[in-house]
Amino acid sequence: MKIKISYFDKIVNLIINKTEIKSSKRKDGRLGCLKNLKRKFNKDLKVCKILKKTKFTIAN
Repeated sequence: MKIKISYFDKIVNLIINKTEIKSSKRKDGRLGCLKNLKRKFNKDLKVCKILKKTKFTIAN
């Protein structure tokens, strides 16, 4: 399980980083949300639910 979780961490961090670069041009409040997600991610495994609420997907 630890290996799967660490692999999942890397994927989500990549998604967050890519989305942050795209949304930094937008100034619609998403950047702050992503920074909060980065802070909470290592402590909180509810990131999937947060990502769904903010409508971020792997496709983005």
